[in-house]
Amino acid sequence: LCAVNPPWGVRLDEDTAGAWRALAALFPRLAGWDVAVLGPDRGHERLLPAPPVTTTPIRNGGVACRLLRYAP
Repeated sequence: LCAVNPPWGVRLDEDTAGAWRALAALFPRLAGWDVAVLGPDRGHERLLPAPPVTTTPIRNGGVACRLLRYAP
């Protein structure tokens, strides 16, 4: 399992897309792993190479977000 909490929204306003693109570049090296990504309630997951297998809405520190699960 690879679990990540990349920057997004209120957590960091500078170059969040760059961090998500870097995560996307890591996905080929994670073949066979489950990947859990804590992300905003919408938007940045489009920068990843595939849609999530599951999406679970949650709140983190009072902020609406989603736990995205991938099986690259």
